[in-house]
Amino acid sequence: MEKVNNGFFEYTIKTKSSTKELQTLVDIINKMIDRTRLKIDSLNLLLNNYAQGDYRFKKDENHIKGMYGDFGILSNSTIILGQSSSQLIAMITNAGKKLEQNTKTLTNSSNELSVSSSNQALSLKQTSVALEQITQNIKNNNENMNQMLKISDELNTDAITGSKFAAQTFSSMDEISKKVKAINEAITVIDQIAFQTNILSLNAAVEAATAGEAGKGFAVVAGEVRNLANKSAQAAKEIKELVESANFETLDGKNNVDTMIKGYENLALKISQTKDIIHNVTIFSKEQELGIVQINETVSKLDFTTQKNAKTAINIDRLSNEVSDLSNKLLQITSASKIDEKYYDMVENVDLIKELSIYKNEHLNFKKRYFKLLNRYENCKVDDCKSCNMGKWIISCESQNEIFTKDEKWHILKNHHENLHEKMQEYITQNSNKSENKVLKNSANEIEEITIKIFDSLNDILYLDS
Repeated sequence: MEKVNNGFFEYTIKTKSSTKELQTLVDIINKMIDRTRLKIDSLNLLLNNYAQGDYRFKKDENHIKGMYGDFGILSNSTIILGQSSSQLIAMITNAGKKLEQNTKTLTNSSNELSVSSSNQALSLKQTSVALEQITQNIKNNNENMNQMLKISDELNTDAITGSKFAAQTFSSMDEISKKVKAINEAITVIDQIAFQTNILSLNAAVEAATAGEAGKGFAVVAGEVRNLANKSAQAAKEIKELVESANFETLDGKNNVDTMIKGYENLALKISQTKDIIHNVTIFSKEQELGIVQINETVSKLDFTTQKNAKTAINIDRLSNEVSDLSNKLLQITSASKIDEKYYDMVENVDLIKELSIYKNEHLNFKKRYFKLLNRYENCKVDDCKSCNMGKWIISCESQNEIFTKDEKWHILKNHHENLHEKMQEYITQNSNKSENKVLKNSANEIEEITIKIFDSLNDILYLDS
């Protein structure tokens, strides 16, 4: 018995008892040791399969047989361990596959980002060179505009000076015209005097002829006077013609000078308009130059950002490779384990998995709490199925109209849960009445069967929720 107490259930009592009663007791003890060993072997079989990564293993009727009470709790705990491990493996596998898929997408995106950044960097470089050329052209244009503005100012000054000179010339021509007019008037007077002198000389000649010999000398003088008068008249005529020609030329010159003045005024106006245009173009060019400078700054910032994106793409590619290696390792690790395919479809809601696992353990503790009272043989009242946490959860899910509460499997879960509480109360009552062991055994068997059904139903809810 000490060896059995040390954990070696391979030992049995070999000694033959002296009395029939003692031998019966020895046989009962040996039978108890043997059954305990079988139960432990059954648990070890399950754990060995788990240890080898096979979580699909399920105990048959022979392995379940006799797993009541504390052994039933231990067996159920082992089953929960297998289910939780299967869920964990399924979550890791699903996460690994999704991670692998996302990593491929990330790698492709990082490659596209890298290529795009390289192309963008090249385009920005070409743009920068073009902008520098444009900036230089604009600066040259500005310098040319300033030079043109300077020349326009000089032309405007020259035009104003020319206009002044033309005005002065026009004034001088006007004075000449007036003087010519005065000369013309004086010549007219001289011509009239010559005409009168010629008439007087003719009269004198007539008188001299009448006087005869005495008037010959006077006649000679009168003839000379007439000749002088004719010459004066001829000279006056020639001078008049010259003066009239000069007057015509003067008038023509005045007209030309007037045209020149108007031309200078028009030239000054055009130069002023040209200056305004050049000034406006200069302002626009300066604004354009400022805009180009801002564009250059923006291009520089874009170039910096592009280079940063290129570095980021390299880092992303490196990280994606590391994550890909990690996901491959996770998949390699989980690939060594074998689980039911249904677990891959029931592990989307991690919070619900955690919550339902708690309810499974709580019901094992629920059984354990009442099993501890069996030796008192008291008919204590078992908690109502609505008062435990799982019962409260059931009520909450129905009040919130969770989608899985509409399924038939939900009602099966509720029935199993109610049945477990009822069977536990039934067992407590039978024990307090000290019912036969066969009756207690059947009730204990029903409790364990219902417990397993609750576990399976909770897994069904996980599947429905996913």
